[in-house]
Amino acid sequence: MEFSGSTTAQPSSNWVKDDQVWLSDGNIVIIAQNSAFRVHKSILAQHSEVFRDIFSLPSSSVPEAVDGCEVVHVSDSAEDMRQLLLVLCCGKNPYYDLDEIIPVPFPVVASLVRMGHKYDVPGVLNPALARLKKYYPITLKAWRDTDGRARYVTSTDPHDAITAVQLARLTDTPSILPTAFLQCCDFADEVYPETHPQRGTFVLSAGLPPGDHATVISGQVLATRIAAGFVARLFLEIPRPGCASPNQCKQAVKGGVIQEFASLSLAAGLRTGPAMSAAGSSAVICQTCRRVLSKASDGIWSILPHCFQVSIDGWPPIPTT
Repeated sequence: MEFSGSTTAQPSSNWVKDDQVWLSDGNIVIIAQNSAFRVHKSILAQHSEVFRDIFSLPSSSVPEAVDGCEVVHVSDSAEDMRQLLLVLCCGKNPYYDLDEIIPVPFPVVASLVRMGHKYDVPGVLNPALARLKKYYPITLKAWRDTDGRARYVTSTDPHDAITAVQLARLTDTPSILPTAFLQCCDFADEVYPETHPQRGTFVLSAGLPPGDHATVISGQVLATRIAAGFVARLFLEIPRPGCASPNQCKQAVKGGVIQEFASLSLAAGLRTGPAMSAAGSSAVICQTCRRVLSKASDGIWSILPHCFQVSIDGWPPIPTT
């Protein structure tokens, strides 16, 4: 972990006082990048053993000071440090306004997970991880409830899934991985040339390490193959005995489900669901046949951890009835 006190004094003009975290009665200044945060040393030490250890390190030179306050330099981004200090030192609750749930932007949740983990602050880490789990859930019903997920976390960039994979690895939270990997499937084929293209190498899906990128590619292939098997069975099972509109249901399966999975956008398919896609086609599918479609979706969902090489307790099993 990188952190240090400066060995030589630097003029305060090199730093910008943060306009959100600068407490006039604070007694320590944290410098992250070029942003300075004035806070209370005792508050940080109370909540974080890591900060407590940092503050106890001996200085090998004349201590640096800003406005009479001790200075500590850290390697974190200014935004990550700002989000941590807003919670710890300024009393900000990013999750609730009284009893009302506040949707938190994904970058804020990501900052709090990173910083809560790095500085060993469970009171910051655990609520942030809980929000992340709401956005990357383990049940198909919750995954399809995009409005419900957006009540907890707002994300405008699909590539946030890459950060979610990184955070899941960092904190050993595997339940986040299947849906994060699933979302990564939508852009898994993106490649970006390195600064030296003559070497013939590429950076894969910027931010995903090669091992996780390979997991996305192989998982997408396997999941799509298994999904195709489920879809093929629908031709044998639909229309169901007792179906009130056999021709319409059969056309709905052809028009909705096959087109959906032929696109290979498995993430989109599982978000909307075959039953909903078929219901939105020109033919109307009956409730009896809709249950077969729902079972197919549940079956595909159940194998996601296996496809992405993740073991998760509590993930819904393959439906048997």
